[in-house]
Amino acid sequence: MTTAHDELFCRLAIRAGLLEKEDGVELLQTFRAAGKAPGRIAEYVIEEGWLDEGAVAKIENAISKRADGHVAETRRSVPKNARATKGGAARPRRRHHTPAQARTVKANPTQAAIIGIAMVTLVGATIFLVVRWIQSDARSASDIVNEASNKKNAPVEKTESVVGFKSEKSEKEDIQARFTKEDVDKYMKQLDTKKTYAYQAQADGGNYNALRYVKKSAEDMGSPKLPQVVLDEFAKLESEFSSLIEADYTQDWLPKLKEAKAKGEELAPLYGELEEACGPEFLAKAKAELE
Repeated sequence: MTTAHDELFCRLAIRAGLLEKEDGVELLQTFRAAGKAPGRIAEYVIEEGWLDEGAVAKIENAISKRADGHVAETRRSVPKNARATKGGAARPRRRHHTPAQARTVKANPTQAAIIGIAMVTLVGATIFLVVRWIQSDARSASDIVNEASNKKNAPVEKTESVVGFKSEKSEKEDIQARFTKEDVDKYMKQLDTKKTYAYQAQADGGNYNALRYVKKSAEDMGSPKLPQVVLDEFAKLESEFSSLIEADYTQDWLPKLKEAKAKGEELAPLYGELEEACGPEFLAKAKAELE
């Protein structure tokens, strides 16, 4: 098996609705990054918990069917009533064609009853939802009067701030309510992968490089519209790398800049290195302290 098998596996999983397109691309990338042998993606998916064994077995079965082809062999046969011609080839005798008689299809009473019950249920459910919507939207005259009186007596700025706070809080609660346990588990698996790459970015390019990767990953996954537990984990990562950057600046870069300034050396090269290592925020902070 080759990498084509792995790519076909991801495409079939996306087409079957088992993975989102972005998840399929990420799965293939992480599989290759893990250094697994080509064609072993099914085992990797089960081990990492992306899909269960049943779903993986169905996808592998579909790939096997594609490979086999399942092409039915067709053969031509000579009718038993054929007779030989002068050339030696067999030619079937002609028969008179009798038109097929029309058949009467009887209605299935059970099927008709099921369809009727389903239609009645659908109509009843529609009416029920419309009535509930009208009832929830309707307000009594006294409620309207009380609301108008409260708006008139309350300060405008305070009312707007309270309304804005409630609206924002309600929106966050609605977002969190939409996530199922399966959604949260899926996001947490993606977060674990992002953590691994973040620490790899730290090893390759330093703490500021890792911090930028964490912020970009949170945006790519849909922040702030993510499960709260995922948002909290991203916040912890950002805090961790920010603290390390602060320590680098205080213990390493600032003393180095002060020493260079005391010797009368040019600070511009060090400023460039500082921005790359700690970011523009600490570059501005250093200039404010030294200039």
